[in-house]
Amino acid sequence: DVIIRSRLLKKKGDAESKLKEYYQLNSGKIADHSGLIGASKTESLDSFVTYYPFYQNQFGLLQNFLFGRQGYASTKVAARGMIITTYDILKRELQNEHLFNVATGWQIAQEAQPQPPARMVNRFSNATTILKNEKIDIHGRQLLETINFLYEAEITPTTLGNIVRSYIKVPEDYHSTQTLVSKALDTLVDHKILLLTDGKYRITSDDEQRLLDEMSSFSVQTFKKKQSVINAYKSTSFFKGVSKISDSSSAYDFYVTSD
Repeated sequence: DVIIRSRLLKKKGDAESKLKEYYQLNSGKIADHSGLIGASKTESLDSFVTYYPFYQNQFGLLQNFLFGRQGYASTKVAARGMIITTYDILKRELQNEHLFNVATGWQIAQEAQPQPPARMVNRFSNATTILKNEKIDIHGRQLLETINFLYEAEITPTTLGNIVRSYIKVPEDYHSTQTLVSKALDTLVDHKILLLTDGKYRITSDDEQRLLDEMSSFSVQTFKKKQSVINAYKSTSFFKGVSKISDSSSAYDFYVTSD
């Protein structure tokens, strides 16, 4: 951390003054953008200036992504040092970015895991093709790399808000991007590229995809379909509103049934 701060992230004098001015004008937005659920947020001028073009909490996520929460684990990405990974991100991803843009989850993942497993590459490719065909203006690979980065880091849940914050480069893009990302996530869940559980998204494994494909081949019995339709009707506000109606002294009950 000392070497990264003092060498790789060292700022020139005029850059520091620009960053300080930007933070003073946008401290609330920066705190919201960096404030992933489960991770700390950037709430001080020194932290922002020191770690830019990263947020400080991204280094905790990167360390876990590379080595796991309990230190190095063989199931994690092949060991790449924090220093060389940070250098690669700066050199290959960030040096040509606009001033005040912050590193994204997918930019970090691309350099931290330059050779992902073949299974993941296949998911990345399929997601890109699906979203392109659906004309959703979100890059499929970058979206899945963001989800994979957060999921493997194990600290922050892969909720919609966390995914959007980690996907965008500037705080101002949050609301305009949220709708697109939400639509993209729903589409990828429908195509079994992602699984949604308790509001958290993750990339399906090969076994999970095979089981989902097998499940979709089973035919649903007619009486089960009818029961689902009836339950859907019963839950609507219209039928709830007319379920009990009084006219003068007479009460009438309305309900949904089948033959």
